[in-house]
Amino acid sequence: MASHWPVIVGINQYQSLQPLMYAQFDALELRDFLVNEVGLPVEYCSLLTDISPMVYQGAASPTREVLLQRLSQSCDRAGPDDTVWFFFSGYGVQWQGQDYLLPIDADPNRIEQTGILIETLLQRLAQGGQRQSIVMLDINRPQSALAVTPGSQGLGAPSLALAENLAIPLVLSCQPDQFSQETLAVRHGLFTEALIEGMRFHGCLTLAQLVDYLRDRVPELCQHHWRPVQNPVAVLPPGQQYAMLVPP
Repeated sequence: MASHWPVIVGINQYQSLQPLMYAQFDALELRDFLVNEVGLPVEYCSLLTDISPMVYQGAASPTREVLLQRLSQSCDRAGPDDTVWFFFSGYGVQWQGQDYLLPIDADPNRIEQTGILIETLLQRLAQGGQRQSIVMLDINRPQSALAVTPGSQGLGAPSLALAENLAIPLVLSCQPDQFSQETLAVRHGLFTEALIEGMRFHGCLTLAQLVDYLRDRVPELCQHHWRPVQNPVAVLPPGQQYAMLVPP
């Protein structure tokens, strides 16, 4: 029977960056939803957050080494009918025309050495033995990295193009020229709030259903909570728009 192997990352307390408020809560609630409500086996779900090693058996801190290791393990363990789902809530930057995710031990002055090139993640997923991959990125930008390099397309644009070339479904929390918003009112990023809401309450079981819901709901949440507009953007390769977000 086909199953899912999610790698779920949420980082609040960075070692060298200003803390985020709710990225960790995003990851924790998504993991609890998949395990406690969907019924996904605990051992299939890799959780990487600040406090998860102290709370969840088998969880680990989201360092660069551990994050790449857990992704590779999930790709290796997944069968030919399975899905590997990668979710990230935390900081990201664009450096020299390439997109990077920042693990908990990232150094903003050494992006190439301590960040995780999104191309590396997508290539690893493309090389896995799983039938399907799904990538969802709720990326914030640190104040120290807001300057846009001349000629830059904006954070996320290179990743969208690469995902299209590799035929890997990719959902970004906002357009390359926008910012991902979070608020005390829901104790989540607005993208993740809508993501879980769509699956939990509105029957979004396929990727296409969820993307349609996010496109409508995230701007609505921004308006409701008096936040700047945020429009999710997605790559849905032909034939994969009906990919199941959870096991049947």
